[in-house]
Amino acid sequence: MFEYFKKDHNSDKMLDTLKMLFESSKEGVLIVDSHKHVLFANNAFVKLTDLRDDGAISENIFKVHNKEIISISEMIDIFHKRKENFKNLVVKTRAIRDNHEIPMTLTFKTFYTDEQKKEELLHIVVNDLSLEQALTESEHHHRITNLPNQLGAYSHIGRLISSLSSSEYGFALILLDIDNIVKIKAALGLTRSDNLIAKIGEILNALCKEMKARLFHISYNHFMIIAPQMYSHKEIEAFHKRIQTDFDHGLKEEFHHIGLTFSTGVSFYPHSGRSLDMLIDNAYKALGRAKEEGEGKLEFDDNLGLDDRDQDEEHMLEEMKQALANNNFELHYQPLIDIESGKIEGAEALVRWKHPKNGLISPNSFIPLAKKSGFIIELGKFIITQAIKQQKFWQDFYPGSEIIIAINLSLREIEIGGFAEFVHSQLLKFDIRPELIRFEIPEDIAMANTELAKKNFLALKRLGVSLALDNFGLGQSSLVHLKELPLDALKVDLSFMSDLVHNKNNQRLAKAMITLGKNFDLKVIVSGIENQSIYSIVKHYGCDIAQGYHFSKPVPVYEFQDLLRTYKQIPEPESPMDKSKPKKIVVGRKDNGIDIYQQRSMFKEDTYDVYRNPHEEAFNYDDEEESFYYEFK
Repeated sequence: MFEYFKKDHNSDKMLDTLKMLFESSKEGVLIVDSHKHVLFANNAFVKLTDLRDDGAISENIFKVHNKEIISISEMIDIFHKRKENFKNLVVKTRAIRDNHEIPMTLTFKTFYTDEQKKEELLHIVVNDLSLEQALTESEHHHRITNLPNQLGAYSHIGRLISSLSSSEYGFALILLDIDNIVKIKAALGLTRSDNLIAKIGEILNALCKEMKARLFHISYNHFMIIAPQMYSHKEIEAFHKRIQTDFDHGLKEEFHHIGLTFSTGVSFYPHSGRSLDMLIDNAYKALGRAKEEGEGKLEFDDNLGLDDRDQDEEHMLEEMKQALANNNFELHYQPLIDIESGKIEGAEALVRWKHPKNGLISPNSFIPLAKKSGFIIELGKFIITQAIKQQKFWQDFYPGSEIIIAINLSLREIEIGGFAEFVHSQLLKFDIRPELIRFEIPEDIAMANTELAKKNFLALKRLGVSLALDNFGLGQSSLVHLKELPLDALKVDLSFMSDLVHNKNNQRLAKAMITLGKNFDLKVIVSGIENQSIYSIVKHYGCDIAQGYHFSKPVPVYEFQDLLRTYKQIPEPESPMDKSKPKKIVVGRKDNGIDIYQQRSMFKEDTYDVYRNPHEEAFNYDDEEESFYYEFK
């Protein structure tokens, strides 16, 4: 890795944190000071831009807007002239390397090394779009035919089900299995067998385009066709014969001796099921029956019967629809604690199902089915309406509290269209200040469809609500999201809070993510705070808002209102300098700057009552001895 640091720079701690975070990033990362001196460049940036060993950046040439030739140095000058008008600048460009042009985006954003904002640094991220595009294509396309693979098929079917969830229309799911594939490979050999599969893909693709159907290459000898305009057995039977005819004509020149046939299984949406799993399971059951009948056979999911699990899901879905009609869903609220003040900053709205026989049902039991079936769209509208209605009550009766309500979103809700318009109508209906509503979208959903998320986030931002990226750290493109989505907050996934006190890797990750969010001027929310020890650690790391059972579990609205009236500021941990209690002092050698909590984790709690306190007086450093000393109760 190339690195250059000014010897007199006073931001070593900040840069060390950023180095740890960015050194393994696939994106190019550059940090420069106000004089355009390079403070840090990760390996990816050096490779993408041919950064010189002396840290000079003026010779790195890019083509901006496909016309103008310009360097990064000139881009930095442009950014500094315009930075008062926007928080960050994203430039789509092409880098010129060895007479080739590489599509890229460059993101420019300033941040500061201290709260007084005495020293301004510039953070530049380079994203090589050609690599991203190639990676996406390789992950979602079959290597032989270059057709969309199983991932592409499942994604397409999910979107199609979502769009048809409230419609009377459906589609056919057709599975094709090449018969006797083992004998064919033995006769042709590996290379010619691959050529045969490629030719089959060409023939099927041409036919599907003609029939306005979608083709997917699921595995070596399996293809899937999604046919929105085929609703009857007769249409599928005619299509099946047409495929065999096209195979006979298209393969006769090179593979005439093969005598290729294929078995076919078919299911229909919604009759075979309203979920992706049910549709595919029933299509494979039909395919299994076809292969039992012999070569070249076609079987339908004729009985359209559901197994016990499917029947249970259908029954639960009907019960959920009745529950919504009968007002048997309710919202519980879990407080969000402002760490600086120790007071309740807001609440996350979490839906619960009041079942007339089974009592209160956890969302883990019904939300997955709601998402899979598309019912989440109607349930989501209920949650938003109830939360905004509740916000109106709090705004009127607790005018000084400024309680923010956080509402979770799913991809299905924003895919259907008109989401921002619905939110706007509810804000107007209840006359709510939009800044008191915060929407949270999981990072993996934002990653699955960044453009759709960005479009809807921008529409919501125009309404004045705030936005948070949930489950941060679990996705694969966190930096991309930070620079492209108009966010106000990050919510660090609660999985990183597991064993935070003793797990050094979790500590490093949590600290790095909190630091990253702060450097992007975002509020950082940490969920999963189970005890005082974890709370003290995340507070020490600079977290803004905390959530978890340490403060309160999700509670009904009347209990939450009691919390609003009675909740007191979280007390600071007792000072370790309290002389009334005996102390155990353990001296440890300086260990390359390992975090104080990481060093403490080496001591077993059943041996020492470890005193965790984020304040400086909780530990000290002896310059002469080059040792830390820790104070325990």
